[in-house]
Amino acid sequence: MTKGYDAVPDEERDRLRRYLEAVVAARTAPVHTTVAFNAVYFGYDLGGDGYGGSPLCLDDFPVITFGDCAPVLPVGAMVCVATGSDPLYAEIVHREGAHPEVGALGDVPAWVSGAPVGAEGPGRPGNDAAPRRRELLVPDLHAFGPALSLSPAQLHRLRTRRRWINEDGHVVVDVCYPSPEAARRDDLTAYADHLLTTARERLLSPFVPVSLAGLVGGTHDDDLRAGLLGLLDTVRGVLNSRRTVTYMGSLRDDPGLPRGLLAGQRTLGRR
Repeated sequence: MTKGYDAVPDEERDRLRRYLEAVVAARTAPVHTTVAFNAVYFGYDLGGDGYGGSPLCLDDFPVITFGDCAPVLPVGAMVCVATGSDPLYAEIVHREGAHPEVGALGDVPAWVSGAPVGAEGPGRPGNDAAPRRRELLVPDLHAFGPALSLSPAQLHRLRTRRRWINEDGHVVVDVCYPSPEAARRDDLTAYADHLLTTARERLLSPFVPVSLAGLVGGTHDDDLRAGLLGLLDTVRGVLNSRRTVTYMGSLRDDPGLPRGLLAGQRTLGRR
């Protein structure tokens, strides 16, 4: 599967497809390619615990702090939203730009549409080497099961206060990109970068069902990247192969089976 969808035998594709069908049916949020990869790689429990029983270390998650500029958090990133009391653990299932000049009804100045990250106005693309963009992140606040989720009453209080999350349960934050090039990357490439840097320990954990290092035979960066992109291509290919399993694709590209299936519902709108 590290070689990509076309290299995978039909029997293994079918096993992966059956698992992903069950994941899509079990999730209450859109299933993007990167979210589907997480489910397979880290072992998403289909009985209701989600990632609650997985080998993930919550202390390693990037922290989103109110008022601070956040690191790049692509779809699939697992995060901790720091609140005034209990932290919110979540998996990002969608993101989009949230420019401060966009009106409440979606009206937007003409120059904002299609402008590069960091643009300062019409005809002013900006020259910041590390541009910022305000983004709206949609977190799945129940991805880690009931033991690690806040109660409905607690979430209601947070939504009412509209400080850490808004009334819809979304996070609006300024994201700092390391370069203009990084800001233009598609979601799959951005998530591969995230796993190989910010979430590297998580990716190479010896406690996941089958570690990428074991699949590619080492920890050389080029081998890891090639293997990871191959796995993502395999998952995307399986999601594309059946109409019964549809998913949320990149916005910028204008359970019955064993956990760790890489070793061997509802229908969502596809973009």
